[in-house]
Amino acid sequence: MIHAIVGKSDVISKIASNWVVAELVVLKQGYSVIQVSDQLLDDINELVNSEKEAPYPEFYKLSSSLHELLKSESINKTLAYIESDYFGGIGAQSAVLYINSKTVLGPLKTEVKWCSNTNQYNQEPKGQLAINSVLSLLGVSTSNGMGEFDVLQLDSLR
Repeated sequence: MIHAIVGKSDVISKIASNWVVAELVVLKQGYSVIQVSDQLLDDINELVNSEKEAPYPEFYKLSSSLHELLKSESINKTLAYIESDYFGGIGAQSAVLYINSKTVLGPLKTEVKWCSNTNQYNQEPKGQLAINSVLSLLGVSTSNGMGEFDVLQLDSLR
């Protein structure tokens, strides 16, 4: 499982410095992430204290308070929020991209299910995965046939 805020390292380190329990992880290509732990989410919910409903049902931890925080932190910046939950190749991932206090892409969701009739995994919707779509617009470059998720080595966060 991954629940994380992704962006350029200078932007992410500024956000992390505002939260005692935020853990910054430096990635490749000048990007970093903050993993959204239960404790960090509790702190954000308490301090931002948005009374609104969670904006997108595609996400497990994207509360209205976290959504409001990401919108405010994206003024003149670009941020992504990603979630992934897989076990044995089956699962789902969701992603959303914020630019200038607006949601500009997403929420996107990709699900992978096992089809017993064909004995293979099926991805819905077909095409690029949700997280890769958002990371691409965030500016992450691909190389050697690897997608954006793999290039940043986000699988190490699991």
